[in-house]
Amino acid sequence: MGVNPDYLIPVNKEIIPKTAIGKIQRSQLSQRFNTGEFKPIIKQIDILLGNANTIPDWFYRQVWKPKSPITGIHDNFFELGGIPC
Repeated sequence: MGVNPDYLIPVNKEIIPKTAIGKIQRSQLSQRFNTGEFKPIIKQIDILLGNANTIPDWFYRQVWKPKSPITGIHDNFFELGGIPC
């Protein structure tokens, strides 16, 4: 198909916004994604897959306190003061 999505999120079909004639309102769906509505679902998927996004929040608050605040999952642990074990 030539589609290369960043996310594939399973949701109930009832929550997908549609027009009166049944077309998916992609802009509304995108806006809901950007406001974080689907973050809990993404987090559940990350946990089930055990991927790199599953480092728990408490790790950053209690175990390792970086020199500068972490702004996202793509920040480099070592550039922020992390030490390899």
